[in-house]
Amino acid sequence: MAESFEGKSSHISANQAAVPSYATDITHRYPTFRDEPFKTVHNWLDGKRYDDGAEGLWRINDDLYDLEDFAHTH
Repeated sequence: MAESFEGKSSHISANQAAVPSYATDITHRYPTFRDEPFKTVHNWLDGKRYDDGAEGLWRINDDLYDLEDFAHTH
């Protein structure tokens, strides 16, 4: 009886190992607002802001910066 249980558990773990895992980071996520009927720059920017979750920050070379102080002095 113990042998049949061991056989089942190893079979289940083999099936679980075969299931692909999906990344959930921003580089693998389907962009928000991509399927809008009118594709505009504004829709893309709104979707990018929504996906990044970085309200008020600027993305430069894949880094996020707060340029509010810079904007006030320039």
